[in-house]
Amino acid sequence: MTVKPKSSVLRRLGAKEAWGWPLFWFAAVLYAWGSFWSDAVLSGNYSPYWILIYLTSFIAAVGLAIIFKALFLDRLLKNRSLGWLNLLVAGLIGAAKNLLVGFLSFELGLIEDALWAYRPPAGFIAGLIVFLFFSLSFGAQLEHRMIIGELNRVQNWLIGLRKDSAQKLAEARELLATQTRESLLPKLQSIKLLLDATGAGSDTIEHLRKVINKDVRPLSEELNDRALALQLTPADQASRPRKVKFFQAKVSLRGLIKPWPIIVILPVANLFAGYLFLGAPECWDVFYYTWAGLALIVLFKLLTPKSVRISRGLAAFVLTLLALVSAFPAVFAGWQHTTDTAVMLTICGLFLTSVGFLLGFAWPASLDEDRIEARTRLEHVNQDLKYELSLFDQQLWLARREWQFIVHGTVQAALTAALTRLQSPDCNEATLSLVSQDLQRAEQALTSPPAHKIDLPGSLAELQTTWRGICDIRLNITERATRALQGNNNACICVNEIVKEAVSNAVRHGQAKTVTVEIDRESDLSLAIKVSNDGLPIKTRPAAGVGSKLIKELTTKWTLGSSKASGLTVLAASLPLAK
Repeated sequence: MTVKPKSSVLRRLGAKEAWGWPLFWFAAVLYAWGSFWSDAVLSGNYSPYWILIYLTSFIAAVGLAIIFKALFLDRLLKNRSLGWLNLLVAGLIGAAKNLLVGFLSFELGLIEDALWAYRPPAGFIAGLIVFLFFSLSFGAQLEHRMIIGELNRVQNWLIGLRKDSAQKLAEARELLATQTRESLLPKLQSIKLLLDATGAGSDTIEHLRKVINKDVRPLSEELNDRALALQLTPADQASRPRKVKFFQAKVSLRGLIKPWPIIVILPVANLFAGYLFLGAPECWDVFYYTWAGLALIVLFKLLTPKSVRISRGLAAFVLTLLALVSAFPAVFAGWQHTTDTAVMLTICGLFLTSVGFLLGFAWPASLDEDRIEARTRLEHVNQDLKYELSLFDQQLWLARREWQFIVHGTVQAALTAALTRLQSPDCNEATLSLVSQDLQRAEQALTSPPAHKIDLPGSLAELQTTWRGICDIRLNITERATRALQGNNNACICVNEIVKEAVSNAVRHGQAKTVTVEIDRESDLSLAIKVSNDGLPIKTRPAAGVGSKLIKELTTKWTLGSSKASGLTVLAASLPLAK
């Protein structure tokens, strides 16, 4: 299973893309809520000037962000991920904004004490929290969207491949047939006309010889080049974009609980909130009791089994309840130091802060979990796609070979026989009749559908006979592989070609004396072919030749190397089997 990169948090914190319109709207909402809670509710003053102060300070903060981006952020973050820099800038912007809020609220007579010593660090923490929340969730969304988009693209491509492959293969076969027929049939007709007009004359003989040498033999090689240009590109399938929900349908409850970033930020945030509500030294009680609530979160996470997966609605309910319970010690500590209803109501905001932190960090965790699962699915889909493409390449290769067999075998043999008859000294009417039959046989081969069949056991036995006295070829085909090959003519052809190529290379390049061929069924959809030889070891990676390209076309994967354990040179390949 794919493991989530450890640096994902740092990468998201240091992303240049975080400074954009999504951050603008996120910060606007969060700062508006914070201003209402800490200014209007706490002071008991619901003056419309607070709206003016909020808008002025927020616009100023946006202006600072734009200036910082233009001065150094875009340049420094272009090629590097600097999370500390983004957090520092966000904190400085938050501190400047809070100072401006204090100045404006004091000048407008909304507060009596601007708390100048308090505002810079409190604003810095607020800016840091806003950016931290946003960058982690935004980064998770971005990476989630990318992997889901890629998964959808590959899945749709695979659907199109399966839908179009039969048609494309038929078109490829027809193209090869058309090219072959257009090249040779007119030549055969011209030979027939000459034969009818001049019989076994020199013009007929010369023309026939020219067709064999200039057309038939080069066409066998030309077919290969023409077919290589054929590719399968399925039509794009329309897809619906996947909606990003707050949690996925089924989630790991333990995986959603992220106490460590909360431990870093929440105690400090509650300390500043306590100072704002209660002053010093009462705020320290809020700080200390916050740790008791965090201990409950950590304990709950440790006691939750990793295997527990629940629905998104139940997960949101459980996390909200956990956040409320964990926030109660800090709220209770604050209530012990005041009897003012407005202050007590404002302290209840710590409940919302706790819920926001727990759910805020759970969302990117949920997206990451779904992204990891999607990447695993993508890897499986890519394997399916590779199988389908390899199978199509195999079918295309077989189609190409079929026409090569026809041109190189039947057609060339028939025309060569006709030429031999015409050149015989005692050529007569009976001979001319046989020549006509030879031409008819060549024409019949070109116009009839190819039907190349192979007897694999016989072909492999013939291969052993061919190399007898030069190289000993040992065959080991399991019963499972034998059953898979029965009735599968295409697979038999591919096995035969791969083995012939491997044996030929072992003898020619490695001077091998013994070659062992092992064929087994590694899955329902593939055969494992292993060809070992005792020839010279491979010292350097050989350049990709015709044989390497052949094996690559026919298989989903293959390797060639020297085994240190056995000292043998081993070719291992996986051959896809049609379903």
